[in-house]
Amino acid sequence: MRVAMMAAMMAAAIAVSGMAGAAGVTVRTGIEAWQQGNPAKAVAIWRALAEQGDNDAAFNLGQAYRLGRGVNADSGAAQKWFQRAARAGHLDAQVSLGLLLFDSGDRANALIWLKRAADRGEPRALLVTGTAMFNGDGMKRDPVTGYAYVARAAAQGLAPAKATLADMDKVMPLARAIVAAGGDGVLIEVHHDPEKAVCDGPQSLYPDQFARLMDELRIIVPAVRRTLP
Repeated sequence: MRVAMMAAMMAAAIAVSGMAGAAGVTVRTGIEAWQQGNPAKAVAIWRALAEQGDNDAAFNLGQAYRLGRGVNADSGAAQKWFQRAARAGHLDAQVSLGLLLFDSGDRANALIWLKRAADRGEPRALLVTGTAMFNGDGMKRDPVTGYAYVARAAAQGLAPAKATLADMDKVMPLARAIVAAGGDGVLIEVHHDPEKAVCDGPQSLYPDQFARLMDELRIIVPAVRRTLP
């Protein structure tokens, strides 16, 4: 059983911070124009700030090109501005760039950016990267780490991640398969807050997930003449 990829789920997101530009014009000024139904003015403000190096403005400009608001829709221009902000470490830009590339068929580069964002705990990136790991789609197959990624996204309240996690729970986890095959041991990382783990946080299960897994293993172990401590 394969778990469906869920890349095209981003709603339009607009940054709410940024450096001040000339005459007190800021990214927030552009956001206000956008919210007041004047996207062309917002785009003009963000373009000027983005050209000065403001990464929030570059991200918002990319969103405008992606949505076709205030400018003609242009995925190439959207990619250019997302990439500029993403390279500077802008988290939302990394996710948006990854999803844009994913939807255009460039999965290899998409997953590079999404993995970077996932390693910073971004839930949408955790979901897409985790599902790719779980299935082995564009990444080395690693169902344990993939499950942990999606679990972390679900723990942050992301509804699609919760649905994907439910699908994953229908698939026999690798740990159960190892025990059923007669394996002598399974190494599983557990942490109550994977984001703050000193190491191996991305592949850690939450304690309640580990407890549920152990309950399942206790059912399997006697059948293969093994014991649990």
